[in-house]
Amino acid sequence: RGVAAGRKAVLGSSRQRARSKHQLITLFLRAQSAQQRGSTSLARSLLQRCLRLDSADAHAALALAQLEAAAGYPERARELFLSARAASPANLKLAHAHAVFEARCGRPAAA
Repeated sequence: RGVAAGRKAVLGSSRQRARSKHQLITLFLRAQSAQQRGSTSLARSLLQRCLRLDSADAHAALALAQLEAAAGYPERARELFLSARAASPANLKLAHAHAVFEARCGRPAAA
């Protein structure tokens, strides 16, 4: 009985993770679509929801940082880059995007 209960807990948690991942992907794709249509505020809201689901999601953090930079909010973008890099220090795409951002802001040493 103890093994069966443990197995149910593991299956339940893996199902929950899969559901959360599916929700995260769906929100991210909706955000990309909104941004392509020029709906910046909707895209921002959807990406923020992604990060509430998984604060370490580098894709959502990168997309939101780039959106904020393009919208003229470099300080918001910088905060997002820094927190995303802290959560995913080995993510080279994120590191490169941060370096490009800082160079465009005239702060190449900050990257």
